[in-house]
Amino acid sequence: MKVLFLSPPQKDKMFPSLGIAYLVAVLNNIGHNALLNDGAEMNLKQMLDYVKKVNPDIVGITMNTTNRFEGLNLAKEIKRKFNIPIILGGPHPSLLPDQLLKNYKYVDFIVKNEAEKTIVEFIGALENKKDLKKVSGISYREKGKIIHNPLAEEIKNLDDLPFPEWKFFDLKKYSKQEEYPKEFEKYPVGSIISSRGCPFRCTFCSSSSLWGHRIRFRSAENVLKEIKMLYELGIRFFVYNDDNFTSDRKRAIEICGLMIKEDLHKKMGWQCRAEVNLMDDELVSWMKKANCNMIEFGVEDCSPEGIRWFKKGHTHEQVKKAFE
Repeated sequence: MKVLFLSPPQKDKMFPSLGIAYLVAVLNNIGHNALLNDGAEMNLKQMLDYVKKVNPDIVGITMNTTNRFEGLNLAKEIKRKFNIPIILGGPHPSLLPDQLLKNYKYVDFIVKNEAEKTIVEFIGALENKKDLKKVSGISYREKGKIIHNPLAEEIKNLDDLPFPEWKFFDLKKYSKQEEYPKEFEKYPVGSIISSRGCPFRCTFCSSSSLWGHRIRFRSAENVLKEIKMLYELGIRFFVYNDDNFTSDRKRAIEICGLMIKEDLHKKMGWQCRAEVNLMDDELVSWMKKANCNMIEFGVEDCSPEGIRWFKKGHTHEQVKKAFE
């Protein structure tokens, strides 16, 4: 089955959409014909021309809340011009499947939360005309009624997943940020998702609704293999797009040590997100030696009142100590 995954058209996009790149890899590994177009530096007409050229059997569109209108407009135009089934996935559809299926009739299916298992079941069911009630992790309409199937079982070992399918990304199209080191500015920027989830309970964050109040990690060795792959693609600077790269302190130090052992710290730079309550001198020292140039700390509000209101897992003193 020919499956096309899209991210909505976007200018100044920072990173490739790795979520759909994982789905393409998983489907192609079992014999489907899956492709993607990331929408970077494209407009709606260009994306519709691409859909016409590919002529897929079904289209999946990834959306978050900030690009939901662009995603819905893309879905609407694809349905109008080509009348093919439309799947929505990503954070926004996962959290609001009822609202989307009720109000946007051109949306046919929603794949919720972690999608690698679901997409294999779902595409297989469509291809073989099997009952969709047996497919975990999807929402859809049946005789005017919205159906929500139970969520798919989470993937226990993330090392079992193939790496994202990078061959569909034009790495020249992604914008560089001011904080990236000057020595890497002529190279494309990559990204890695080395874990899924976050153990904390911040009131404003959707992570727990998608993953639960827990975190799953890829092994340090598996992450190193992907870093090497990015290097072979010509990438010299990458960003960990984990909610919290340092949640497993021992693993973070192990990844840094493996980069140093392979001399990758002399060839590549990187940055990550972290929580202030997990930082100490030893961890920061390893990260610096492995050529981390920036840490994004989830502080939001460092006043005692803000920390209580947002239910942050740290104290005012931990904020000060981490920044020092």
